[in-house]
Amino acid sequence: MSACAELDLSGIVWPICLLEFKRAFNRLKSKEIIEVLVQDPEVAEHLIVIVEQSENGRIKRRKKGETDHLFIQKD
Repeated sequence: MSACAELDLSGIVWPICLLEFKRAFNRLKSKEIIEVLVQDPEVAEHLIVIVEQSENGRIKRRKKGETDHLFIQKD
């Protein structure tokens, strides 16, 4: 999965990171992928739940060091 955009939420506090994520996710067009970087595992878990509960999103998670890389695609 190769991202067409990146959203770095490292160091951005909850719930501001959620608002920024929702804004970016809503702007995605069909088949577009965004890579979201987060360092807080709880934030990563919340974002995964949001995408999984949406009717039009898929997500893959990769961990690199302290950072979670979430690859999100809109169907």
